[in-house]
Amino acid sequence: MASLLNATLCAIVAAAFWSLLGYALARRLFPRPLAFGVAPVLGWAAQSAATLPIFFLIGFFPAAVIGIAVVCIVASGQSLLTFPLESDAT
Repeated sequence: MASLLNATLCAIVAAAFWSLLGYALARRLFPRPLAFGVAPVLGWAAQSAATLPIFFLIGFFPAAVIGIAVVCIVASGQSLLTFPLESDAT
């Protein structure tokens, strides 16, 4: 049965996931203050546009969703760690 606690937890996890993906893209397109604000929306849009065709080909089953989510997180983390911007280097 759905509960407010489960919905809140799901929203927090989704926002964190899309913020990580979006910030990896937004920091290359926007100044830092705007990149933080745009990150969840940009992450949701990029993840949806990239994975929807893949899911139509392989199917929407739990292992595929988890696998692609892990690949997205690893790729965005790798992007954030490997390619720091000049303004990010201290």
